[in-house]
Amino acid sequence: MGKEQSSVKGGVIKRLKIACDGDSFQLTADQSQQSMSAVFRTYDPNKDKGFPKPQTIVYGISPVVSLAKPGGTLEIRRIDRVEQPVSVTMDHAVIDLAALGIALTPDGLYQAKAAGHGITFKIDASAGSGGPILSRLLRF
Repeated sequence: MGKEQSSVKGGVIKRLKIACDGDSFQLTADQSQQSMSAVFRTYDPNKDKGFPKPQTIVYGISPVVSLAKPGGTLEIRRIDRVEQPVSVTMDHAVIDLAALGIALTPDGLYQAKAAGHGITFKIDASAGSGGPILSRLLRF
């Protein structure tokens, strides 16, 4: 409760993120007596749509995929929207999708499967090309 979690009695919590320039709003004295405040914390817009929660967030549009051992095919498909799936032969245990010219979409929710294992991940909304390998690492 408090700083970490909210509780409501006789109401409903709805979590949304919106762009807002709050500094431009000025209330009159009467308006300020009738106003309310709200606390906003993290919000998962995919939760209400029945999508799984991502197990990790990748901070680059071209992940570096690391498997326990090479072999087989890596399949990546977007699950929150329709997008062409990605298929890559895993000749090595670690493959940088940037080196293959493969880029995913920022803010996309994906599932990757290879060698009998899988992971659900999200590309950060502000992700760009390049960046440190650790911020783009997808291990499973």
